[in-house]
Amino acid sequence: AMAGMVACCCYWPPCRTFFSRKAIVSFGKKTYTMYLWHYLCLYQVLKITEQMGEGWVSWALRGVLSLLFTYLLAMISWMFLEAPMNKFKRQFERASGAALPVVTDVNAA
Repeated sequence: AMAGMVACCCYWPPCRTFFSRKAIVSFGKKTYTMYLWHYLCLYQVLKITEQMGEGWVSWALRGVLSLLFTYLLAMISWMFLEAPMNKFKRQFERASGAALPVVTDVNAA
């Protein structure tokens, strides 16, 4: 099933067009950061709303709050950590012509 989805995204023009849109590509670059932050945000939202009482906030609102905080932390992390590090990394790629040195002969290293 996964191979079919990958093939669909690679070869079916409407799907390829959708996933090559600027907003979708930008969101895709930030999803790993969201993955890293989501557990901490979910835990903190549950902990804070638990102290306010069980009936105070519904589970749907807790989910929305955790997604909102996850997205905000991911964007802050992207702007101040990942984007500057990617810019820094690109300086070395341009200078050397490759991201990492390639060793073709194992005995030479």
